[in-house]
Amino acid sequence: MTTENTIRVNGETEALAEATTLSVLLADKGVDAGAKGVAVALNGRLVQRATWAETPVAAGDVLEIVQAKQGG
Repeated sequence: MTTENTIRVNGETEALAEATTLSVLLADKGVDAGAKGVAVALNGRLVQRATWAETPVAAGDVLEIVQAKQGG
């Protein structure tokens, strides 16, 4: 795969069929965007939750999705 049609999510390369938004990508991954403890960085910058619906994700982007878990 080339970066022309891929993204990296949490260190793993994934195919990206078309440009999308961050909120759609999270939903596709089964991440509850409304849950507490979810944070997303896009290309090294933290993305504010209020902008996830309009934040574009395109080929070549690098994302880190963090979900805090309770426990010890």
